[in-house]
Amino acid sequence: MNPIEVIKQIKKLGILGVVVPGGVVSSKSVEVTSLPSHRSLAQGMGEYSLDMDIDSVTSNLMFQEYLLDMCGNYTGTPAGGLDYQIEYILQGKGSDKENLEGVVKQLLLIREASNLAYLYQDGAKREAVNTMAQIICAAIGLPVVAPAVQLALLACWAYGESILDVRELLDGGKIPLIKSTQSWQLSLENLASIAEHLDQDRKSTENGMNYSEYLRLLLAKENKTEIAQRTMDIVENTIRVKYARPEFSIDACLVYAEVFLNVQAESKRNYEIVRGYGYDM
Repeated sequence: MNPIEVIKQIKKLGILGVVVPGGVVSSKSVEVTSLPSHRSLAQGMGEYSLDMDIDSVTSNLMFQEYLLDMCGNYTGTPAGGLDYQIEYILQGKGSDKENLEGVVKQLLLIREASNLAYLYQDGAKREAVNTMAQIICAAIGLPVVAPAVQLALLACWAYGESILDVRELLDGGKIPLIKSTQSWQLSLENLASIAEHLDQDRKSTENGMNYSEYLRLLLAKENKTEIAQRTMDIVENTIRVKYARPEFSIDACLVYAEVFLNVQAESKRNYEIVRGYGYDM
């Protein structure tokens, strides 16, 4: 069987059915138009200055670590509301399934580029690809297209390896950012029958990166404003669902309030009291 045709067919299938071990995906969803990032927000009065530089590299890194620690994702414990909260922050779609699918496609692109780069520098694997390309071209009677078939085979092999990579990540394993001979999983001979090797050929690498660490990479390249807005969506939705507060709105919360009292006693003395209340920053 021609492995190029096999990979073409796989790409036409729903990708979650291929990479999710067991095929079980959360069915939770939320109406995104009701969330802060999609509606006109209530405005407060005045400004409350912060004592830290929220745009610094350190602040951004700390915020990303906070999200990874507090929010749920596919391989973590659901935190309430949507199960795949980091995936929502990255994708902003209305359902866990859509958000997971979007993240999976991003991970496949990362892994495919890395795997293809490795194949180009591995002489033994390139030679195996060249041999198979010659066989395919001889079978169809078009030896002149061998170079194009070689390129297609390399791309298909990298994609097939990426499927196993992402499936392993979703199963709690670790995959190195840059592959080696030892960490490569899928043989060229098994590429045409990859459906039978989705679990047989997979292997985790101890010094690799797990799913959460790949999510960290995706968070680092996302727009900071969108991350902040979608985080507010997650906070609001979690409080509404987990704590049964369907009317809760994050933009109706107080950050800082200042109260002024003017009291006049019988002796006609005036007493003025000013009190300020806010979160410690």
